[in-house]
Amino acid sequence: MNPVSRSPLVPDVGDHILITSDDAGRWRLAENVLGPLGLSLDPLWSRTIEHGPVRFEATCVRVAAHHGDSEIALPVPAERFGRVDRRTPGSAVVIDPRQHAVEVTTNRSTFDWQIVSDVIPMSRGGSYALEFNVNVSQGGMGVTVIDERSTVLATKNWCLPRAEREAEIRFRLESGSGIRIVLSNCALSKPHVSVFSVKDVRIWRSSSD
Repeated sequence: MNPVSRSPLVPDVGDHILITSDDAGRWRLAENVLGPLGLSLDPLWSRTIEHGPVRFEATCVRVAAHHGDSEIALPVPAERFGRVDRRTPGSAVVIDPRQHAVEVTTNRSTFDWQIVSDVIPMSRGGSYALEFNVNVSQGGMGVTVIDERSTVLATKNWCLPRAEREAEIRFRLESGSGIRIVLSNCALSKPHVSVFSVKDVRIWRSSSD
């Protein structure tokens, strides 16, 4: 259960899943579960576990994004987050164009927006996947996709520190001609300062639309 939205947890891109089963079709069964979520899997390793009369197969897979029906990704330059007037007072933002990275030290807050990107032109009526690498070294963070009228299209939060990993947010743009990406703090219990970064931001559009 997600502690913020109270909805069932969905695996993130980059998550590792351990499957314990003797079913020879365990790979296919896992793909059948992930497929409707727009995800696929990368096999990492599989081995037999034996202890006395107990014997089973342990298989580790990594959750990956599925882009079988998508066009080439559109990169989002880090400079899109460079405008000072779109930052929350008290936050510190470092743009590193060479690493395609945005580093944020938040103000002391809970879920406050810290920085909003410039408008990214998009085609109305399309289904999209926003992909990026996320690293939370202190506190927590959130990434939200909004339209030009600041309507929230999709959001995801990580409220604990975590090492760098891939992440994905799926959304659909029904109106307008662009989106903006919001980076926010994430503090469940009380306000605190968070330190995080995102890099290699890119957007995929489904070619079936």
